[in-house]
Parts: sequence; C-alpha cells; structure tokens
Amino acid sequence: MHEVYSDVYQIAIDKIAEFGMDVAITQGPFVYDPVKGERTGSTTTITRKGLKITDFSRLISDFRIIGNASTMKVDVGIMFGGDVELHDDDVMEVEGTKYTIVQIKHVAPAGLNILQYALGRV
Repeated sequence: MHEVYSDVYQIAIDKIAEFGMDVAITQGPFVYDPVKGERTGSTTTITRKGLKITDFSRLISDFRIIGNASTMKVDVGIMFGGDVELHDDDVMEVEGTKYTIVQIKHVAPAGLNILQYALGRV
C-alpha cells in the first residue's frame, strides 16, 4: 500500500478520536440458521469514536420513479474511521438514542477503508 494512503488513514483516525464522541455500536448475530429461520449467535457491543454529521437530509432510495425520486428521512449521520467494521443492520447509540443503520458509505481509495458514513433511523 502506498504510504500516502496510510498517512491519510492515520490522520482520519486521529482527528475522529480527538473531536468525536463515543458511539456504542451493537452488532450481530450474523449467522443465519435456515432450520430456525432466524439468525443465531450473540450480539456484541463496542464503543468507537464518531463525528455527528449535520449536513445530511434525505437518503435517495435504490429505485427511481420517472419524474420523481423516492426519498427516506435519515435521523442521524455519523462519520467513523476505518477501524470498525459496520454492517447495515447494526444499531448505534448516539447521545442516548438508538438508531438502526440504513446505509453505510465508504471512502476507500486503493481499497483502504479510510472513512465510513453511517446513516441511521430511529
């Protein structure tokens, strides 16, 4: 990996640690049991630093309607570094409120996950 990407990654992690707030992320279980028709295993809660994003508004859905696009309100946006693996059904607790992650956007030049934007709904 090119040293520029490593430097940018470390700067992102350092700045989020310096200016971010603690966000509790509950993950799992992710193993689907077809016999039971449900996921099996236990959940894990980790705490990472994240920056609350205030300039998001709406998430445009995956499908398009001619002349109009379907949108969904997003309640919170949190920017994380690449030091946590997020999944689209994790739950984030931010300032005492729990949000389900509905979309994760990655900034990953040369395959190195530098930043992640997690958009959540109550």
